[in-house]
Amino acid sequence: MGVTQYISLIPLPVCLLPNERKVLTVDENRYQDLIDSLLLNEEAFGIPCNNISNTHNIGSLVTLEKVSSILGTNEISIQVQCTQLFKLTKFFYRHSAGRWPGGEIQEFNWSFQDLIFTKGPLAGKSPFEIADRINLSAEDKLTLLKTNNLKKAVAFLESRNKYFDFILDQELAVRDNIYLN
Repeated sequence: MGVTQYISLIPLPVCLLPNERKVLTVDENRYQDLIDSLLLNEEAFGIPCNNISNTHNIGSLVTLEKVSSILGTNEISIQVQCTQLFKLTKFFYRHSAGRWPGGEIQEFNWSFQDLIFTKGPLAGKSPFEIADRINLSAEDKLTLLKTNNLKKAVAFLESRNKYFDFILDQELAVRDNIYLN
């Protein structure tokens, strides 16, 4: 399966794919302590997807890109970037280095991560680029990652991309309309 690592965790109901970025607001003291520790040690941390449909215990290994205070509050805003996916093998409510959760992870290898589409509207793009472009929901990302059949994965992405393009066309068609009640 792979090498087991022990890392800090922030469980959230999000699923980030490689190279995807997300801005998060951190308000709990224990997670603010974790961010301080990560900045000091220049470490990555994990975001296990806390979603009922995550039956494969998939999570995202992320690095901190930006950290800033939110004026007038005790909250901080962080921007993270996903570097790879992992499978959570053990979860601990307390990390050995602090009050935040920790866990043992192994690299999650998705069958089609190196796939590049060669024809059609998705030509030249990877599945992760397509998922990012069409802003797949966490549940759709998990469905895609659990797919072990290339034809099903391609059909899934093509159908979601087609729906995204349809919605975009609908919005563009009415963007300059003014409606009076």
